[in-house]
Amino acid sequence: MLFNILLDSCINCDNLTSAIKIFYHVLETKEHHSLQPDTISFNTIIKGCALEKRYDLAFEMFSKMK
Repeated sequence: MLFNILLDSCINCDNLTSAIKIFYHVLETKEHHSLQPDTISFNTIIKGCALEKRYDLAFEMFSKMK
């Protein structure tokens, strides 16, 4: 839950780059078992991509979510 709040805060502050870096860091780091992206995490990133008109990245995130 805290992870999703962090992502949403980055998106709300128009900082999609930081949100994506944090997202991928947690996704690729196996040490943080309690910080795994869920549906809300993916949707938050997709929302940020849509707000910045990064549709290519939004579709990439959507395909990873499946």
